[in-house]
Amino acid sequence: MVNRRRGSMGKKAGRRYAVVWIQGRRRWMQMPDDVKTDVRGRQYAEWLQEQFDQGKKTLDDPVKVVLEAPPEGELFGEWVKRWLDARAARKLRSLKDDRSRLRTHVLPLLKDKPMATITSEDLQALVNMLDRRIHADEMSWRTAKNVWALVSKVFADARRSKDLTLRVRRDNPAAEVSPPDVGVRKLKTFLFPSELAALLACDRVPGRWKRLLVLSVYLYPRAGELEALQCEDIDTTHGTVSIHQATDRYRNVGEIRSTKTGVGRRFRVEDTVMPLLIAMINEAGGRGPIVKMPPAEDLAGRLRQYLEWAGVTRTALYADPKDRTRKRITWHDLRATGITWRAVRGDDPLKIQRAAGHSDLATTQGYIRVAEDLGEEFGQVFAPLPPDVVAGREL
Repeated sequence: MVNRRRGSMGKKAGRRYAVVWIQGRRRWMQMPDDVKTDVRGRQYAEWLQEQFDQGKKTLDDPVKVVLEAPPEGELFGEWVKRWLDARAARKLRSLKDDRSRLRTHVLPLLKDKPMATITSEDLQALVNMLDRRIHADEMSWRTAKNVWALVSKVFADARRSKDLTLRVRRDNPAAEVSPPDVGVRKLKTFLFPSELAALLACDRVPGRWKRLLVLSVYLYPRAGELEALQCEDIDTTHGTVSIHQATDRYRNVGEIRSTKTGVGRRFRVEDTVMPLLIAMINEAGGRGPIVKMPPAEDLAGRLRQYLEWAGVTRTALYADPKDRTRKRITWHDLRATGITWRAVRGDDPLKIQRAAGHSDLATTQGYIRVAEDLGEEFGQVFAPLPPDVVAGREL
């Protein structure tokens, strides 16, 4: 059953407006003078929405006034609601996080200020508040960075949004404000070749998980990309893999979407992993998903448990979550492992960037800098796989 839009009533500067959806856009329309109560206003807005839905009224109707922009005096909280509604209509993946960050960190300070008159000083006060929370250990600097990026986007859209109804400013006050303080960047986490070898040799680690570990390192996909990888995406004749889609692992779980950057990639895979891919394709009958991924919440905990079982005791892999300089290993760090291994081997940075799906070379260079600090005894990267992992025994 398709949900029908319902008109609603809005108030600006003491006047009632019917807020209706017309041709995919939200419009504020003046109500007749005889609409003198909120109850009557809501009834009129719902009736007006039905008239447009049924084609009985159009935008060419001369008897009404359509407001392409909201009335003056719209408050930040009201404008942000319209902005979030517009993002919801576009099905943006960040919507849930956007709502949470605005509700928790921004609206308490700005919601009652007129959107059109918020100043750089108002936003500087927001940044100062974020800085205080960072230095009081109430908020990570990365969270503050994300909040500020969102606020900057809000005011950029208030000036230059493609949706003309959201344009309520002639300037961008966020452009004149320095961002929150940046803290210490934690060291990247990855596995050494000997540590992966220990995992693959451990009898307690299930065979299915060994295969997932190998593919996550040797193909360095994101977890959603690995879950969406199909047998048909692997060209065994030419030794390439095409990573062009991903599943949503956290919000609309299982939904197929584009990769994180919105750009697919095709690259040559390591010769040592091709026997495993061929075996898995044959097991799947040549069609459909190459793996069945466990739930997202199981991955990191299982990885650390298996490392312990395999006798991998390097302290950095189990760092306390509150450690300021180190991060304990997560499943995503298996992707970082494969990228780091390529950098250690001395592969062309541009080839690494394309194969990893990085949107800019600067991200790839971070891995290269890590590789430059590692010793010659790093170990053999992308080593041949144990026969039992390829054969799939004890799956």
